[in-house]
Amino acid sequence: MTNFWRSLSAIAVLCALAACASKPSIPYDSGQSSNIKTIGLLSPGGPSGPRAILATTVGQSFGLVGALIDAGMQESRESDLRDVFRGQNFAADEIVLTEMKSSLEARGYKVINVPVTRTGQALKKDYMGLSGADAYLDMTYYYGYISAGIAGATPYRPFFYSDVRLVKASDSAVLMEDSIFYNPMNAPKGRVVIAPSPDYAFPKFDDVTSNPEKVTQGMRVAIRDSADAIGKLLK
Repeated sequence: MTNFWRSLSAIAVLCALAACASKPSIPYDSGQSSNIKTIGLLSPGGPSGPRAILATTVGQSFGLVGALIDAGMQESRESDLRDVFRGQNFAADEIVLTEMKSSLEARGYKVINVPVTRTGQALKKDYMGLSGADAYLDMTYYYGYISAGIAGATPYRPFFYSDVRLVKASDSAVLMEDSIFYNPMNAPKGRVVIAPSPDYAFPKFDDVTSNPEKVTQGMRVAIRDSADAIGKLLK
C-alpha cells in the first residue's frame, strides 16, 4: 500500500492547482511599496523529489486494483526521473534560489538568502523573527514531468507550479501573493500561466529517461521562466 499512498501525491499536485486558483491573488503595488529595496529570499518549500504524472491512465477504469497498478508504475517512473536528475547533478532548491535571485536582481532589488525551517509544503504562517531585509519572499513549489494521457499525442513536458507571497518585514503585511503555473493541465483563471517550451516534449516516458541532458535542461528552463514571471510581478 505504500506505493498506492505515494501515488496520491500526484493527485495532490493536480488538486493543489485547483485549490490555489480559488484563492484571491494580491497584486503588488509598486507605488505603495517604493521603500522595498532589499528582499529576503526564504528557503523554498519544495517536495522531496520530482513528480512523473500521467494524468489519464487505463488503470483509472479498474477501481482499486487499477489504482494499485498505476501506483507501482508511477513509483517506477518517479524513481527513474530522480535518477535522471541525480545523474545530471540537478538540485531543485539550489536552482530555484539561483534563478529567483537573478530575477529579482534584474528588477533592481538587493537579494539576501534567508534560511528557514518549514512544517510541510506550505507557505509560512509566521514571519516573525526574520531580519536583514525590507520584505521577505516566501515560495513553495512542485516540479517534474507531466503527460495528459497515454497516447503519443500527449507527450511528457516539464511542469513547475509555485505559490509565492511577499510580506513586509516590519509587520508581515502581505504585499503580493499569487500562483504561477508552468505547463498546467488546465489553465486556472486569474493566475500566471506559462506555456511550456516546444523544445522539451517527449512522446513516451522511455524518451525521458533516454535523454537526461535535454530533460534536465527542460526543467531548468521551466524554473527560469517561472522565476522571471515572479520577478515581473514585483515591478
